[in-house]
Amino acid sequence: FKIIHISNFGNRQANRLYNISIAKKISNGLIRNGHDVINISDRDVVRLNRGLRSFNKGLDYFNNLLLETIDNYKPEAIILGHVNNIKDKTFEIIKKNNRNIKLTQWFEDNLSKKGPDPDVNYKNFTKYIDYLDHSFVTSDPKFLNLDKKLKCSFMPIPVDENIEYLECYKNKNPIKDVFFTMSHGVNKGVLRKNKIDVREPFVKKLIQKNSDIVFDIYGYQKKQPIWSSDFYDALYKSKMALNLSRINNIKYYSSNRIASLIGNGILTFVDIHTKLNDFFSDNEVVFYKNLNDLSDKINYYKVNHKKRNLIAKNGKRKYFEIFNNNTIADYICARLFNTKIKKKYSWMK
Repeated sequence: FKIIHISNFGNRQANRLYNISIAKKISNGLIRNGHDVINISDRDVVRLNRGLRSFNKGLDYFNNLLLETIDNYKPEAIILGHVNNIKDKTFEIIKKNNRNIKLTQWFEDNLSKKGPDPDVNYKNFTKYIDYLDHSFVTSDPKFLNLDKKLKCSFMPIPVDENIEYLECYKNKNPIKDVFFTMSHGVNKGVLRKNKIDVREPFVKKLIQKNSDIVFDIYGYQKKQPIWSSDFYDALYKSKMALNLSRINNIKYYSSNRIASLIGNGILTFVDIHTKLNDFFSDNEVVFYKNLNDLSDKINYYKVNHKKRNLIAKNGKRKYFEIFNNNTIADYICARLFNTKIKKKYSWMK
């Protein structure tokens, strides 16, 4: 198929976010599966073409660019990833002139009332819902109690063989015990003044409880977040990593960094309340129930090198088996075009 993928590909950030970009991984998977893909980074196009006093100039330019691209390319599908810059009139023209075109979106932000920014996220998620054939969310749609007319499916955070390439379990001399990073937002990439991340109290208690553990934590206590190759360098120096999202009790929801941790072959601690143990065993990911349980397991695996590295290796293998971007891209196309899935996994409901 010919597909246009519109998302924030982060060109204006000098591709600092390439290793956590779901958009990049999905496009890579589509191409490896034999499809032809045009990527359009909508936020970059709008920003680079707006006037000094007018945001609308960039918005108009992007919408005209999209319509001309569709007219030239004649795609069979358009995939949106966190896009807010398409006008309703543009959608109406697309639908009128391309009656068989398939439109879909993927969405990775929290949609549960229990999590952060639910109202804003839900508004963004449903903005174009009347034009879409299907949606994919990185939480269990049934748990979210979304309206059935929204036509949603679960989509895991993908890994890519050329992006998650580390094998941290092979490092025989890691110098840190536990790696963790968070941020106040991926776009600016730096800590904001007077902003407190909801994860900080948990992290503080964890550090205080484990004085013998060497933590390597970023985005905390004025230590700036870490990105790209610096992220890889730091990760490889640690024995273990903590996957801690702003909320951890939404079924299957996680920060997209989970792929960067498990996928790069480091033993990863994940909150049991995510229910991700539906897909991973205790021999692939270490699930913890609370702070005390996490502390006990950190201290245990710190000194049990062989078992730690075996779990890390198993976790990477399993993540690539069931959540790789080729499989996820195939699943998206199967839902859109009613084609046969190459290989079905338990998460494909």
